Amino acid sequence: MKMSVDERAHEEHLARLSQYKKKRKQQIITLAVECLLLCLAVLAYVGVRYMAGTFQDIRIDPNETLPSYAYDPDETEPETLPPLTDGEEDSASPTEEIPSEGLSGTEELPTPKAPGEDGTTEVFQPAEPTAFTNPAPNRTADPGSYETYVLFGVDTRKQKELLKYTMGDVCILASVNKDSGDVRLVSVYRDFCVEGENSYFYKLTAAYSKFGAAEAVAILNRNLDLEISDYVVVGWTALADIVDIMGGLEINMSRAEAEQVNNYIEEVRQATGRPKGTKGVEVREGTQTLNGVSVVSYSRIRYFVGNDIERTRRQRYVIGQLLEKIRRMDVSQMLEIVNSLRKNMKTTLAVNEIMSLAYNYKKYHISLTTSFPENHVTSEELGWVFFSRDLTADVRELHRMLYDDDNFIPSANIARIGQYHRGRIKGSVEYQD
Repeated sequence: MKMSVDERAHEEHLARLSQYKKKRKQQIITLAVECLLLCLAVLAYVGVRYMAGTFQDIRIDPNETLPSYAYDPDETEPETLPPLTDGEEDSASPTEEIPSEGLSGTEELPTPKAPGEDGTTEVFQPAEPTAFTNPAPNRTADPGSYETYVLFGVDTRKQKELLKYTMGDVCILASVNKDSGDVRLVSVYRDFCVEGENSYFYKLTAAYSKFGAAEAVAILNRNLDLEISDYVVVGWTALADIVDIMGGLEINMSRAEAEQVNNYIEEVRQATGRPKGTKGVEVREGTQTLNGVSVVSYSRIRYFVGNDIERTRRQRYVIGQLLEKIRRMDVSQMLEIVNSLRKNMKTTLAVNEIMSLAYNYKKYHISLTTSFPENHVTSEELGWVFFSRDLTADVRELHRMLYDDDNFIPSANIARIGQYHRGRIKGSVEYQD
């Protein structure tokens, strides 16, 4: 049937209208997509700027001079360890051959001084991390892509400054291979004997409280033949916040551990600003979901359940659980965690390095966890200080664990400090672990 002119014109009009509507719809969709992309770009920009700002807040500028600080009047001054007696010095001669660059064993060991003997006042300026490092270690293997950091966990029950006078309860050497994602964690016992400035000897935790984080890193370098320059310091609140944002951690505890967690709950609750009535854990053996306060309490257990040996194991266990859960987190949770760290974490890492680690967080995995020193001796008679039976061998093993260096040669400094360890072990009642 032949259409009239009017009918044909109407059909053409409908066709043009349909094409116009289709084109208009495509334009609206395109505009909506562009707006969405713009919004996402703005959000991404704001998020990156926000994270960068947060990272800048937690970063310690290595060129910045930190303010001097005095001892907390509510605390006792960290004590030096006693010098060797004549009998202990005689017994400190090595039982195995020391490398040619080491001491002969007859060389006099410097006598530690007591604080204040040189007439100085008890005000300390934290030193730069390189202040007491050794020359380049005699490493035979190239560390390659491994970067080593020190992770400090500090006792902030009185809301003290992270970098100031407070006890360093956690010290973990973290060796990170950025190519493979391999992470190795080595806990240094908080009561491990270290030599500080001017031949003072301290427990490691006391050295942190006396000199601060930067100098504690330098002391670790000096006592372990390391070359570490970067560190991270976190307080109790940071750990509690992270765990709560994650929705808790699944922790497998013994009945004795659960009892000890409950003993710390109230103190940790107050220190982290949690509301009254924050619950502890059920006293039973097995796996439970622990909130932030309970995880901090679990990480603090020291007495009755394996002293510092088992405490370091629990701390590394918590870090492993955290890393596994972080790998499954979404962006919103990551941003919330970043925000929570503003006041409760400090680090020397540059912002771009933090961003790089954060960007690749899903590929990191823990391949080794252990503690140092392996050949340790401690006892009540020794004041529960951890000494090494053979510091040269322990340092050699440390470098193997961190860098796969099977042929590392410890420096003369390690042999000298090892003499003090052997001298203090003389006649002690050894703790069998």
